[in-house]
Amino acid sequence: MVKGKNRVKFSKILAKARPFVKPFIIVLVIYAVAISSIVRANYNYMDDAGRAIDGYAWTSDFNRVSSSLFGFALNVNLKLSDISPLPQIMAIILLSASSVILTYVFCNKKIKYLPLIASSFIGLCPFMYGCWVFKFDAPCMALSLFISTIPLLFWNTLEHASTRYKIIIFLLTVLCMLIMWTSYQASSGVIIVFVLGLVMIDILRGCSAEILLKKVTFYALAYLSSAMSFKLLFPDANGGAYRETEVFSLNELLSGIVGNIGGMLDAVASSVNIYWLILISLVIICFIVSAVNFGIEHSNIARTLVAVFLLPLPMFILSYGAYLILRDAPTLGRSLVGVGAFMAVVAMCACILAEGWLTIVAGVSNIILIYAFIVYGLAFGNGLSSQKDYADFRIQQLVNELVNSRVDISSGDTSLKLIGDIGPSPVMQHVIELYPVTNRIFYLQSGLNDKSYWGYRQLIDYYGANVAANETGEVHCNSRLSSSRYYDIDKDTDGNVCVTIK
Repeated sequence: MVKGKNRVKFSKILAKARPFVKPFIIVLVIYAVAISSIVRANYNYMDDAGRAIDGYAWTSDFNRVSSSLFGFALNVNLKLSDISPLPQIMAIILLSASSVILTYVFCNKKIKYLPLIASSFIGLCPFMYGCWVFKFDAPCMALSLFISTIPLLFWNTLEHASTRYKIIIFLLTVLCMLIMWTSYQASSGVIIVFVLGLVMIDILRGCSAEILLKKVTFYALAYLSSAMSFKLLFPDANGGAYRETEVFSLNELLSGIVGNIGGMLDAVASSVNIYWLILISLVIICFIVSAVNFGIEHSNIARTLVAVFLLPLPMFILSYGAYLILRDAPTLGRSLVGVGAFMAVVAMCACILAEGWLTIVAGVSNIILIYAFIVYGLAFGNGLSSQKDYADFRIQQLVNELVNSRVDISSGDTSLKLIGDIGPSPVMQHVIELYPVTNRIFYLQSGLNDKSYWGYRQLIDYYGANVAANETGEVHCNSRLSSSRYYDIDKDTDGNVCVTIK
């Protein structure tokens, strides 16, 4: 009898899950194609090079405890190892689940395929390739996105919920946001974007202002509670030598936020080529026209104007999340996670609100832009593959020249100072010229340079050059040991060696 009841329950679960299987597979395929060349490149990007041989996690990186626990679970070990492509596979599974949840919530508990495809901007916005290029970090970054969508599942039922049910949802939301804070804080603006997006679309559907205000207050309180809980649990949020997390003082808060907004806008504007600009403009126009038409028909002109012309700007600004109040706010690709969330909301709303012939225009515009972003992902991944080969060649050449110049690279006593950068490979340089956003993603990562310890790491840890990296010391080498097409090798009287990269 018990087995029969369990079989019935399992059948009910399968019946409820079945409508989501096909949508999940569709977006899974889209994400898989987009990052396929990045996975194939097998490029050890920044911390990947360290984690692959040292196995360290993320606990010292801004208290990313959830990332560490997730990494330990994937590796079934308290030391990490390179198990790619499993982490990237896990990342696109989480992204696909996020897309399905977003579509379900924004489409009012339905799955519509054009909005579903448009939702993939959360993972395909070009800045996001700065996340998926990491072999170790990718699933942790995807986790922060996925967990930010879970609280949205209760948006459409919150107004009719009992007090007990609301308390449970509130605590669950706080927990989800705590996981976000302890996995990848760059996603701190994502749930804000999604909530404001739902507010925007509900205004256009004619939802009352009182109900929307209560919902927004509920999520805002949960968000702030999670932030305070994170600060109480982890009072020291610095990432060691990585980057400071000092916030603006009260008297400089406003000017600081304005400056960070300017930096964010500049980062976005300088990352778009002319083709993307045209396609993005077309998607935005589709959104405005569709939303205005829908709003006038289902609501009123005043509410429509507020939703279409006043809400998107704060939504875009708040996508930057906690970085808005940081003194040292980063504008790297992976720091602009919220921009992808913003693009997903605008694109989804364009498809959801479009009627008649506008549906076709909005759908085609979104699909072409998504295809353009997929093309970029493939080009960037192939650029990484070329860069890997190029860096291997240049490092091997340097090792040979050091040995031929009778430089001791085995005892550990030699201090080596690099001067310059091998720069991008010809293929990567072409990608950079075509797609300016690459400068926000591919930086300090040539494989051999004087920019940071990462420029030495492959030479020392992967090619067995047992030398001390002299990153900051003042060295004046004046005795030439050798000169070639690729390097000038000099030394000083103290035995320091300088390599000038050509």
